[in-house]
Amino acid sequence: MDNTTDEPHHRVNEKTIYGNVDISTFAPGLYKEIFRNNFDFIRARILENKTRGYLIFASLRKQRTPEFLSVGEPAIVRDVIVGRHENCDIHLADDSSLSLRHLLLRFYGTKTEDCGCVRILDLNTSAGFFDKSNTKVAGLTSNGTVFLRASQSYLFIIRVEGNEENYDTFDAMWSSLPEQSIKEDLDTDSSDTRISITVRPRLKLLSNSESRAISCITRVPGPTHYEIPDLGDRRIFGFLFTDSNRGELTINLSAEQLSKGILIGRYPRCEIADEKITMSKNISRVHAMLLLDLTGLWIIDIASTNKTRVNDLLYNSFKIEKTTKFVLGGEKEFRWIFS
Repeated sequence: MDNTTDEPHHRVNEKTIYGNVDISTFAPGLYKEIFRNNFDFIRARILENKTRGYLIFASLRKQRTPEFLSVGEPAIVRDVIVGRHENCDIHLADDSSLSLRHLLLRFYGTKTEDCGCVRILDLNTSAGFFDKSNTKVAGLTSNGTVFLRASQSYLFIIRVEGNEENYDTFDAMWSSLPEQSIKEDLDTDSSDTRISITVRPRLKLLSNSESRAISCITRVPGPTHYEIPDLGDRRIFGFLFTDSNRGELTINLSAEQLSKGILIGRYPRCEIADEKITMSKNISRVHAMLLLDLTGLWIIDIASTNKTRVNDLLYNSFKIEKTTKFVLGGEKEFRWIFS
C-alpha cells in the first residue's frame, strides 16, 4: 500500500514541508557554483560513460555528492521520475519541500527528433520548477543539455556522445557545454492550470418493466492503427472507461488534453482523482499518466507503490495502439478506446 497521507497539497504533513520558497535566493549563477563544487564527481561520471545518451546530476546547493543517473539513448522513449519517494528514478530525499513525485523527464531516441531530445513536465505540483533563467514553467522541451531547479534541488541534464574530452579544469568543461536550446517553454503562474475533466455515467438501456439494466451502450472500438492527430485538436480522441460506486463511468479526452498529460491517482492534484472516481489506498496519490506526443499515446507509471499492469504484465511505460485495459495498484481497472 501507499502509506503516505491524504492531506491536501497546501497543508503540512509529516514528510513534506509545503510553503513558498524565496526564489530571489536562487540566482542563475548558482548553477555554475554548484557545478564547480561537484566538478570532480561530474567529470569522473562523464569520462566513465562510453555510450550515447544523457547524464543527470541532481544536487542541493550544499550537498556534497549529487544524485546521479545515466540514461542510454532509447529506441523510442525513456521516462524518468524525479521526487522524494523512494521509488523515483532520481530519489531526492533531502529536499523536504519537493513533492513525493515531482517531475517527469521524457527522453527521446534519434528516430523521434521531431519531439526534441528531452521533455520535462511538472506533475501538477504547487512548487513547480524553474528554468535556468529562474522563470517558473509547467514544462519545457529541449534539444540537448538542460539546467533546471525543482524546489531547492538543481538538476543538470547533459547530452553525451560517449567520447567526451578529458577536461582538466572546471572552466574548460563549463565553457565546452553546449548552449541550452529550448524548443518549447510552457509558462505557468499562480493560477490553477489543471486540465478540466468531466466524468459521466456510462449510458444504459433499461427494461421498461423492471427498470434494470439489460444492456450497456458502448462505442465500437476503432481500428487497431491510428494516426497521431494535431496535438492541439480539441475534438474527442478517445474514451476511458472505469467502474465506481456510482456504476460505470466514461471520461472523454481530446488530443489537446492528453498532450499536456492526464494524471491518475488519489491526490486532488490529479485530473482523474479520488474525488471523481473512488480509489483505495492501493492506488498511489499520483499513480500514472496518460500522455500523447508525436510517438503515440502512452500510459506511464509515476513511480507508484503498487505498479501499473497492462495485459497482466508490469510496465513503466506502455504505448497504447488499440483498445487496451490497464490496471492500477492491482485493483483499479481502466479501459481505453480510441474514438
